[in-house]
Amino acid sequence: MRQRSIGFTTPTRTGFNCGWHRDDDYSELGPLHFQYETPQREDDGHERARFSKTVPTEILWTALERLFEDRILALTAD
Repeated sequence: MRQRSIGFTTPTRTGFNCGWHRDDDYSELGPLHFQYETPQREDDGHERARFSKTVPTEILWTALERLFEDRILALTAD
């Protein structure tokens, strides 16, 4: 499987990072998963993920929309 990822790391180097990964690291989650690490809250995790789009550019736009409109806000909320 070709490995790919779309991710975000804070520019202030706080350790927070999150993103989608397509690799064999978590076979129980399937070929695509979302992972995050939030050191300030001592929180990290991996979740099964899925995109309904199949065209690479549509996947990228969907991922970025989810990342900046939902995931980062939810994971960094106090």
